[in-house]
Amino acid sequence: MLYGKAKDSFFEDLFVRHTYMRMIVLTSLTLALGKIRKPEDIVSGLF
Repeated sequence: MLYGKAKDSFFEDLFVRHTYMRMIVLTSLTLALGKIRKPEDIVSGLF
């Protein structure tokens, strides 16, 4: 396993970082495409 000896706090931090990065990428993509949507739709990927 890639993270076999990692503690739970590592996985929590990894999840939070991944979530924030996903939100930033989706927001940037939406703006670059000139789409106007509700923020909830943008960060959930429903654009």
